[in-house]
Amino acid sequence: MLVYIVVALFLALLFLNFYFKREILRHYKVLVKNRVEFGVSHIFSPKKMEEEVLGKYPACREDILAFSAKIRKSLLMAVGLILAIALLSFIIVKLKNP
Repeated sequence: MLVYIVVALFLALLFLNFYFKREILRHYKVLVKNRVEFGVSHIFSPKKMEEEVLGKYPACREDILAFSAKIRKSLLMAVGLILAIALLSFIIVKLKNP
């Protein structure tokens, strides 16, 4: 039973990858086209993003915010799924080898 849950979580992780890749790439293309530049620290710090990036590119504000929000959300969900898979895998191994 636990093996099926691990497989389902792995498939969810795979689906998550394709879904967010499609969603994120849409915004990324707009940002590249408009030559918007910012770093990883801006993605994980909304305050820094507001202070340093959004003022420079007001026309792309919505795409910048959507892009960074989707990056944060996808990473959070991926970490959660990976931890769940690791935990269930550990439990499966312990149940088979007491």
